[in-house]
Amino acid sequence: MHSDGSGVRLLRRGISGVRWSPDGRLLAYASSWSSGKHTVHGGVYVMNADGTHPVLIVKTAFTPLLPTWSPDGRRLAFVGCTDGHETCGIWIVNADGRNLHKLALRRVAGQGIASVDWSPTGTQLAVGLSGWNDIAAWGVEVVSANGGTLRNLLPEVRTRFHAGQPSDAGEPAWSPDGQRLAFTYGDEIWTMDTHGGTRVRLTHNHVLDHQPVWSPDGNKIAFVGAYAGVNSGAIYTINADGTGFTRLTHSHVPEANPSWQPIPS
Repeated sequence: MHSDGSGVRLLRRGISGVRWSPDGRLLAYASSWSSGKHTVHGGVYVMNADGTHPVLIVKTAFTPLLPTWSPDGRRLAFVGCTDGHETCGIWIVNADGRNLHKLALRRVAGQGIASVDWSPTGTQLAVGLSGWNDIAAWGVEVVSANGGTLRNLLPEVRTRFHAGQPSDAGEPAWSPDGQRLAFTYGDEIWTMDTHGGTRVRLTHNHVLDHQPVWSPDGNKIAFVGAYAGVNSGAIYTINADGTGFTRLTHSHVPEANPSWQPIPS
């Protein structure tokens, strides 16, 4: 659809986590299916931007989620879960399907990976965490694109989690200039610098805001807003300074994972 919410067009059914390639020619997405009671298969696909010629680039024996392109368009990172949230990790694969591998991460026991986004330089990954036990908690962290130790940008989230206070934070997305991250915290959209400082709350509404993503020029953020306990979700945009809150879609089906088309070079 267009950035004003018009021109909605169905490309394909039964897919999730659609992302534009950096050059705007392709779309990556994930899909999963079951061949038995405990057997799950999945795959990461690439298709033309008009929805034609879908190609399975890698088949997995687990559920793949939310593929994201490297800035040079040569690789894809995605979340892969084998059995429960604590097994969810980051997987990297070449755009042609070769060299699939799981990124080696040092993290708190019990933490799972909920989302991943590549930095504009290609050297780092922003990671949204998930956790529901007395050790781990939701959070926003950054790690080298080669793996290693996760750097926690919201340390107070873990403290709030242990105190029984709302601590849902995650889904970080890099700004195009690499200077800021958009993320969710307390069901609202926030931004902060890449060291965890200068935090700005953008939304103040009564819906559950999540899945923020920056426009290519860095002036707007698109996100999903949904009502608690209702199988719904609509696409909204807001200016990066918190003004211009706009609802774009009014569909009868839940919507998720917005992705902006890159600016043609």
